[in-house]
Amino acid sequence: MKRKLHEPLAALAARTRQAAARGHAAWRWLALAPAVALTASPVWAALPTVTAPTTGIGTTTCTDGDVMCYFGYYFKELIQVLAIVIPAMYLIYFGLGALSRWRAYSSGREDASALKEFSFIGGLVAALIVLTAWLANNWATT
Repeated sequence: MKRKLHEPLAALAARTRQAAARGHAAWRWLALAPAVALTASPVWAALPTVTAPTTGIGTTTCTDGDVMCYFGYYFKELIQVLAIVIPAMYLIYFGLGALSRWRAYSSGREDASALKEFSFIGGLVAALIVLTAWLANNWATT
């Protein structure tokens, strides 16, 4: 009869439950055994290597070991990530605010002018944030 792959982990889990039922503190250490087994796996040994950046800020080419050029490259990458994250966060914030304003308007706690004002100002700010992020991304890719 073939052993199934999950049988050793199931046996460890059963021993852990039994030790916990008896009140032993050793079950805490036994619970770490699967994590230790997974992190010591040889699969993690084949991670890809990071390639050195080729350009810094602007069109500056990085030579080997030029740390400031590397910082410039990673700064540009940070600007690109922030150009994606900040507008996404604001659009989520704006959407949730618009839903709460709509809820207040539909229940009669708020009039239509407040809903229109929030929608207009929120849409204008969203457009400005997306435009700023687009410009920052264009700057970072040059």
